[in-house]
Amino acid sequence: MFQQRHGLAPDGVVSAATRAELNVPVERRVEQLELNLERWRWLPKDLGRRHIIVNIAAYELEVVDGDSVVLSMRVVVGRPYDRTPVLSDTMRYIVLNPYWHVPRTLAVDELLPKVRRNPSYLAHNGLRLFYAGGGSQEVDPATVNWSAVTPNRFPYDLRQDPGPRNALGRMKFMFLNKYHVYLHDTPAGSLFAEAQRDFSHGCIRLQHPMDLAVYLLSPLWDRDAILLALDDAVDRSVPLPQPIPIHLLYWTAWAAADGTIQFRRDIHGRDAPLLKALRAPPPSTN
Repeated sequence: MFQQRHGLAPDGVVSAATRAELNVPVERRVEQLELNLERWRWLPKDLGRRHIIVNIAAYELEVVDGDSVVLSMRVVVGRPYDRTPVLSDTMRYIVLNPYWHVPRTLAVDELLPKVRRNPSYLAHNGLRLFYAGGGSQEVDPATVNWSAVTPNRFPYDLRQDPGPRNALGRMKFMFLNKYHVYLHDTPAGSLFAEAQRDFSHGCIRLQHPMDLAVYLLSPLWDRDAILLALDDAVDRSVPLPQPIPIHLLYWTAWAAADGTIQFRRDIHGRDAPLLKALRAPPPSTN
């Protein structure tokens, strides 16, 4: 029970992670409750009768309809240096068989060193090279002098076509926002078995994307219709019959439906700055 309440694998083993949670002083737990009550205060008064909640710190997604959780699943969220943002927005459409347009920072910071070490890296991973600027002129990676390409001189865009190796999987769930984050499928399904699931570049990977798609597209689409569209392997945007509010939240403490208080690690280091702000003296009015 203790391990479950703290987001740990419930194996009964007093591991280093379990010991760390056991050693958290009660004063810190009280602070966590205070901080998350403050976060509740920031939320819209109306979350929507139907809405999606992603708790980043708990690596969990829930779909709520009225007073009931109708769907829940594990998610993978951003790494500490690629934090998933906190926001509220409206999900409006799903893209089936999406292309993956590799963000430039990822291309130059992570992929370019791999390509310089192994020029066939792009082909092995189904990545295609184009001249930058949104053009359609494809470039053969074998013709590029990669030793002369640097992060400041990278005149290319990278794109991964739809398919089983696509980093976004077979679908992505879109809510337009300034952070360019969204929910999506993933070919790396093994990551959902991990207790700590902060592996992404900021977007949110879903354990059961098909279940979410079936729920959101009903009654116009059923599972068979979605599977048939996926078999076409054609990039396709499908509007939701009813747009749905989505809230990306960061709760390190909350009360479960049965009243049990849950605690989670502050994986993105958001608690300390908030506590400092709450403890700061009010500004002088002189």
